[in-house]
Amino acid sequence: MPYSKVLSLFFSIPRFSLLNYTILCFICLAFVSLASCYGEVHFYLELLSHFKLQYFLLSVFSLFVFLIYKKKILSTFSLLLALANFYPLYPFWLGDGHEPEDRESVKVKILLSNVLSSNTQYSALLELIELESPDILVLQEVDQSWLKQLNILSEHYPHRIAKPREDNFGIAFYSKVPVADYDVMYWGELGLPSIRADLRTGGKLITVAATHPVPPINQQAFNYRNGQLLELADYLA
Repeated sequence: MPYSKVLSLFFSIPRFSLLNYTILCFICLAFVSLASCYGEVHFYLELLSHFKLQYFLLSVFSLFVFLIYKKKILSTFSLLLALANFYPLYPFWLGDGHEPEDRESVKVKILLSNVLSSNTQYSALLELIELESPDILVLQEVDQSWLKQLNILSEHYPHRIAKPREDNFGIAFYSKVPVADYDVMYWGELGLPSIRADLRTGGKLITVAATHPVPPINQQAFNYRNGQLLELADYLA
């Protein structure tokens, strides 16, 4: 076959239009959005639930495309999918409609850092703390080496609660705000240390709970993580 005929055959193949691509993407998006609602079934499905904002934006994009092409049925389904993905987001954007009983707020700046036990860039963290100057500092994965390097913080953070460990589940709590009461908690089946502290500031008592959930790297760890967070939620309820 002559070269010119090969080219003409190739370029004569109909290409996908924007509408066709959008329909294909919308089908995938609908499947992923539905699957993300069943995170309790398997940890892979739970991982899909972390992208509701992206699903919402893609749903809105699909809606605009279908409206441009005057596809009423597809536009309706896109609108429904956008609303379904927006539902878990609206409390963060619009509030939950519940006004706090005490309208007087207390501003407290908190810095949370997972330092990684094997990390030795101590000065980088100290520079960040100096730059941000938080009222409360929560550090995850601290071991004895990290605590030793952070002794300098005692000048500005006189209140310290620490449970160092060598297995990436150590935790430390530093505060400029006076600590009225505290306790080391062990939420979850694995009994990993967490910290609960009651702080008194601005004439008010506030509670801070610091924990390092188990990374959901497999189904068992996923179950451990969920149990730990559920116990924390029950405690704070």
